[in-house]
Amino acid sequence: KITTSWMEQGLQQGLQQGLQQGLQQGLQQGLQEGIGLGLNRERELLLRLLKRKLGQLDTQLEAQIKTLDIDNLESLGEALLDFNTIDDLVIWLTSQSQ
Repeated sequence: KITTSWMEQGLQQGLQQGLQQGLQQGLQQGLQEGIGLGLNRERELLLRLLKRKLGQLDTQLEAQIKTLDIDNLESLGEALLDFNTIDDLVIWLTSQSQ
């Protein structure tokens, strides 16, 4: 009877630890996916705004924009208000890679 109680206690602790670990991993994965989704939406919005303001962008420019991190995307969102031509965008992108 003492052995059974000890085994049950060990099983219960193991299950609790496994559940806790699974919840932590699930939360972390969900958070990372949420951040990635938000970043992709911000990129897509900026691309739509740039196309509306400047016209069609070539695939190389789009690819460059899609590699920007969140800080540069936010800067681009502000800078695009001052752009008048695609050259302004190219100059901005070039200045960010230096």
